[in-house]
Amino acid sequence: MLYTWAMTKIEIQHRALELPENERLEVADALWASLSNLDALPLPAWQQDVLKQRLASRDTEEGIDWEDLKAELWPARL
Repeated sequence: MLYTWAMTKIEIQHRALELPENERLEVADALWASLSNLDALPLPAWQQDVLKQRLASRDTEEGIDWEDLKAELWPARL
């Protein structure tokens, strides 16, 4: 495939979707990793408010440890 600087975002998306599955996963992984800095993508005030409300209303006593959950979901893998 030939990529040029003149390609639009839509053209890049179409080309990416034509890639084999394993290469699409690599592209998706690279894109996701590029978004890992959450401070680079500020949330609108209404989303921040929703997150604050959810954090305040959560029951910190209820839940399961991640390692215990993994063992429950995938017992053969551990």
